[in-house]
Amino acid sequence: AMAGQNVGAGKPDRVKSVLHWTLLINLGFAALSAVAFLVFPEWLVRIFDNSPDVVKYCSDFLRIHILFCLGISLITTYNAPVLGVGNSILSTVGFLTDGVVARLVMCVLFSIVLDFGLYGLFWANALGPLFGSAIFMVYYYSGAWRRYKHTISGDP
Repeated sequence: AMAGQNVGAGKPDRVKSVLHWTLLINLGFAALSAVAFLVFPEWLVRIFDNSPDVVKYCSDFLRIHILFCLGISLITTYNAPVLGVGNSILSTVGFLTDGVVARLVMCVLFSIVLDFGLYGLFWANALGPLFGSAIFMVYYYSGAWRRYKHTISGDP
């Protein structure tokens, strides 16, 4: 919202600062999660279930999930300027790339083709947001968001 407010106010140079602080806050929470997932995964899982198999798989999932925390920090941060200028089509493309295309392809590749089984699903889920993030980061760093002209057609 802050990126959009600054664009709308004709102050696009402030978007860089908003993006910087948003990324710092998001990565801070991701880092805190990463520490907990690395240091205390079994304890965190045992809050919900003590079954040895559940503790093993979920602890492994939490360790892999650290990459998801990084990816979700990036995708939400770099989507801000995309939506801030009103480019909802690119936002949709980025999130569909993350949530559907990348994850489904990687699920099949990792779980079936490479025979990682359940761990293939864990890795596909963790890596998916990085693909959408890449789209949004290219859009931001190329400066294309500064040149985007949102047009509205049709009657209200």
